Amino acid sequence: MSLFSRQGSALDYKSNAIRLAEQRVSQMTADDVQDPIKVQAVYHNIALEPVSYDFAVVEPKIHENGTVELTIPFSGSPVLLEITPSRFSTRVPNGEVKHNTIDPRRDVILHGQPESNTAEAIRAWIADQKALLIEWTESGNRDAETHNADIRRVIDREVQARRAKLATVSSLKQELGRGI
Repeated sequence: MSLFSRQGSALDYKSNAIRLAEQRVSQMTADDVQDPIKVQAVYHNIALEPVSYDFAVVEPKIHENGTVELTIPFSGSPVLLEITPSRFSTRVPNGEVKHNTIDPRRDVILHGQPESNTAEAIRAWIADQKALLIEWTESGNRDAETHNADIRRVIDREVQARRAKLATVSSLKQELGRGI
């Protein structure tokens, strides 16, 4: 399974996230749109957390057939590793993302075949894969910053529009009163 592009592009992901933000705000009650904690919750459920790695704990696993596997723990939003960043190299590391909702542990597992089965070749392969992973991740993290800023603006705009709409409805109800 490939680490990259399983969920489409960063642009597609952001478009879907904007629609989701608009939908969630449109469903908020009059009390909800006045509650900063509830408004912030909408943002936090859609925002992306930048990815970082713990390279210090990585030990290469070398298989009999000469393939090398690296399990690299990470924190942040796994989706950033599963979408294609807006800017990326055509050379990408070969691997997969392991995460689930029950186990909080998140890993990137890189695997491949170095040029030869020597310590020098394996070190060179590891350095190359690490550099590719960092490059991909930095691009994704830049996309996350833009994504989060755009989502914040959309939510702020939608909350203001929702407050105005609910105020208009409330005003009409008061003006019309009871009975017909």
